[in-house]
Amino acid sequence: MSQKESKFILRLFRSKVFLFIVILFSIALVLKTGEKSCQKHQLVQEVDSLESEIKELEGDNQKINDLISYFKKDAHLENEARIKLNLKRPEEKVIIFQKDENDFSRSGQISQKKNSLLADNDNAVNYFWDWLEYFFKKDLDE
Repeated sequence: MSQKESKFILRLFRSKVFLFIVILFSIALVLKTGEKSCQKHQLVQEVDSLESEIKELEGDNQKINDLISYFKKDAHLENEARIKLNLKRPEEKVIIFQKDENDFSRSGQISQKKNSLLADNDNAVNYFWDWLEYFFKKDLDE
């Protein structure tokens, strides 16, 4: 290299224009690095959320597989036949309870009797009458 070229290069590096260009380039480099860092952070968050969603969906998938296997079993079919078709096993005995139409009027009479008897009593007596009403409804009506 000649002395002219080396002086030109030294003068170029010492110039304000070159310094301004270097500063602009450095700022652009820092901004681009920050932008890429922000994008990386967002991608990491998205990956984490997708992984948690995958785990949740795998759990749901397992529940669905368990339900499918249960529905394929004879126990489920038998239970559905009992409930929806009112079927029973040959050796099984079925008891049917019918609701008495006078239950509502009886309960009203019992409540009136209880209220008149318990006007001045404390909670312990109230519990006693509640249990008495529960076990012996018909006996109190007479």
